[in-house]
Amino acid sequence: MNKNYTLKHVFLIIAISIVGFVHSQETFTFTNCGATGQDGPDAGAVTAEYVGTTLEGDVTETDGIQYWTVPATGEYSIQVSGAQGGDAGGLGARMYGEFDLVSGQELKLLVGQAGATDDFQHGSGGGGSFVVYSIDDMPLIVAGGGGGHGKGSPGINVNTRGAITEAGQAGGVSGAPGGTGGGGGAAASGLTGGTADTPGADSPGSTWASGGGGFFTEGGACSAGTVPGGRAFVDGGQGGEPALGGSGTHSEGGFGGGGGAGDRGAGGGGYSGGGGGTSNNDGGGGGGSYNDGVNQTNTAGVNPGHGSIIIIQLCLPLTVTVSSEEICLGETFTLDAEGEGVITWDGGVTNGEPFEPDAAGVTTYTSSSDDDLDCGFTVDIEVFELPEVTASVDETEICLGESVTFTGGGATTYEWGPIDIVDGEPIELDESGVFVVTGTDDNGCENEAEIEVTVFELPVVEATADATELCEGDELILTGEGAEDYDWDMGVTDDEAFVPDIGTETYTVTGTDDNGCEDTDEIEVTVYELPTVTASASETEVCFGYEVTFNGDGAEVYEWDMGVTNDEPIAMETAGTNIFTVIGTDDNGCENTASVTVEVLDEIVVTSTLTDEILGGDGAIDVSVSGGAPGYTFDWDNDGTGDFDDTEDLTDLVGGLYTLVVMDDNGCTTTVVIDLTSQVSISNIELAKIVLYPNPTTDNIIIQSPEAFVYSIVTINGKTILNGNGVKNEEISLSEFAKGIYFVNLTIEDQTKTIKVIKQ
Repeated sequence: MNKNYTLKHVFLIIAISIVGFVHSQETFTFTNCGATGQDGPDAGAVTAEYVGTTLEGDVTETDGIQYWTVPATGEYSIQVSGAQGGDAGGLGARMYGEFDLVSGQELKLLVGQAGATDDFQHGSGGGGSFVVYSIDDMPLIVAGGGGGHGKGSPGINVNTRGAITEAGQAGGVSGAPGGTGGGGGAAASGLTGGTADTPGADSPGSTWASGGGGFFTEGGACSAGTVPGGRAFVDGGQGGEPALGGSGTHSEGGFGGGGGAGDRGAGGGGYSGGGGGTSNNDGGGGGGSYNDGVNQTNTAGVNPGHGSIIIIQLCLPLTVTVSSEEICLGETFTLDAEGEGVITWDGGVTNGEPFEPDAAGVTTYTSSSDDDLDCGFTVDIEVFELPEVTASVDETEICLGESVTFTGGGATTYEWGPIDIVDGEPIELDESGVFVVTGTDDNGCENEAEIEVTVFELPVVEATADATELCEGDELILTGEGAEDYDWDMGVTDDEAFVPDIGTETYTVTGTDDNGCEDTDEIEVTVYELPTVTASASETEVCFGYEVTFNGDGAEVYEWDMGVTNDEPIAMETAGTNIFTVIGTDDNGCENTASVTVEVLDEIVVTSTLTDEILGGDGAIDVSVSGGAPGYTFDWDNDGTGDFDDTEDLTDLVGGLYTLVVMDDNGCTTTVVIDLTSQVSISNIELAKIVLYPNPTTDNIIIQSPEAFVYSIVTINGKTILNGNGVKNEEISLSEFAKGIYFVNLTIEDQTKTIKVIKQ
C-alpha cells in the first residue's frame, strides 16, 4: 500500500508517521546505515548516513554500535523497532517511551538488522534494537526482533513476532524456549532458555537453527553446539553464524543478536532472545523487549525490514500514531494522538479510530488540542486507485517436480503465494493448490487474482533386491515397487533372476504410475569373488600315530572334515591314503574348498610274554613285533635310552616297569610300557630294583636305587678300590681304573647285592 522508498526514507517516514512531527521538536533518527547481516555498520557508513540530518557529525561507531551524546537536558521520546526475521519472518516489536535525559550523557545505540533467507526458505532471526546508557551498560529501551520464517505453512504465527514482554518467544508452536531476564533463547531442540547468567541451551545434535541473543547472554548454539547463536548485547550483539550441514546453504542472523538459520527458522534477538524453531514448518521465536520509560506504547510484531531508533526532543509529550501516510482505495488509516488535552481531527477523522476515505487523492489532516501546551500535528494522506490484476499459468496439471510458469498482469510487480513464486520464471511445485498473485502498481497499491494448478504426486518407487551382498555365481532378483510399470537399467528385467558380475554395481529402476508420473530409485548390490582356498599339511607321509598339523589359507574361517581343527596337531590313526578337505569362508561369507592327501604308514604292533621275578633278578620279557616295515631295532630304558642297540628280549630282570621303543625300517617308532611282576620278598625287593648302567662302560656308571645305599667297588683279586654312599641316583667315575672286571657291592638295610661290571 506504500510507495517504494529507499531504506533511509522508510525510517524518516516512520519517524513522522508513528510518533508525530512538531516544528519545535528536534528529531534524531538512527538507522542501520545500509549494513546487512550479522555485523553492524562501519564508521564510514555511519558518517555518510547522517550527512544533512540532525545527527551530522555527532555519531561515532565502534564494532557496529553507534554512540551519541544527549545535546540538551530535557524530556525525550525514544522509539525503537526490532528488525524483521528472515524470509518474510516475524515483524519486529516496536517500543515507545519517554525519558528524562541529561546534557552530555552518552548513549549506546544498536539498530537491529533484518534476518536473511537460506536456500530452503528458512529465515534467520532479526536483530533487536537497543538504547543503553554507555556509562554502565544498563538499558533504557529495547525492541525485540522477529523470528525467522519456517520453510512451509504456517511458518508465520504469533510466536515469531517481536514480543513486548521481556521474555523471548518460544520457536513456532512447539519450538525451543525463549530466554528470560535478558538471557539468550535456546537453539532448536534445546530444552532451556537462557537467563541473565546462563546462555540459551545448545542444540544436542541437530543442524537446525540457533537461538536469538539476549541482553546479557547469548543464544544457544546450533549444529550440535558448534555454531554460535546470536551474541548478547554486552558481548557485541553480532548475529549468529549460519548452521552447518543439513539442507542447502544457511544464513547468518541479523545484527542485534538474531540467531543463524539452519534447517529451521532461527530466534530473534532482543532483551531476551527468541528460541529456535523445532518443526520444519514453524518459525523461530521473536525476541523479547524492555521499556524503562513512561507513557509507553509497545506493539508486538509491527516493524518490517531493518530496525530503527527515533529520539525526539519534546515540547510537551504529544504522541501521534499514523498507521500509514499512503493507502490504497478501500483501505483505512488511523490517526491516534495523545496529549495533555483532548485531541480532535479535521476531515471527518475521529482520533484513534480507523477511517476509510471514499475517493482517491491527497488530503491534509490536522490535529487540534484543547490544551495550548500540546504540540500540533499535520499529516498528508494520499489514497491511490487499485490496479486490475490477472493471473495465468502455462500448465494446470503437472507431475511433482515438473515446472510451470505463473504470470501476473495488470500491475507493475507481482508476488505470488502461498509459496515463493517468481513471476514469469519456471518453478517446481510441491503440491496442488490455488495460487494467488498480488499485483502492486507504481503507487504500492495491491489487488489479487488466483488460478488453480493440480500437482500429481510422484509414485514412491522403491528398488528392492532379494539380497544386496552375494557371492560369485549366486542369482539375483531385482523388483520395483510403488508404481505400475518398471524399467531397469543395465538390461535387467523386473522380478526375473539373473547372475550378476563380480563387483559393486548400482541398479536404477524408473517407475511410472497411472498419471504418467515417474520417479526413480536405485539399489547397490555387491558380488564378492569366491576366496582362493588352499589346504596344506605339515607332513604328507607320516608314521601311524604321529601328529600332523593341517592349515587352510586364502580365507578367514576354516572347517575341516575328519575331525581336524585348523592349525592344531592331530594324530594319524588310520593307515593308508587319507584325503582331508577344508571349507574356507571369507569375511563376506563366501566359501570355497580345497583338499590335501596324507599317506599314513602301517602301525607297528608289539606283544610280549612275561616271566615273573621269583627268587630275585630272574624275570624275563619275550617280545614279538609285527606290522610297520620289518627290520626292527629296539631301545630299552633299563640301560639308558636313544641308542637302539638293545636285544629284542630281556632276561635276569627284577620286577617293575620297562619301556621299549621299537623302530621299523621306515624310521617309524612305537613305544610300549611293560609291567613285570615280582614275587620276591619285600626285603629283597629293594635290592632287586637297583639298576646299574651302562654295563659294560668306558667311563662312568650310574646306580639308581629306590632307597639310600652303601657301595664298594672290588677288583677281581678281592681288593676294595672305592667306597661310598648313594641316594637313589649316584654317578661313579671309573675313568682312573684299568680295563677289566670289577664287582660292585650294594647294601640296603643289611641286605647286599653284587653286580659284575666290565670296564672297557
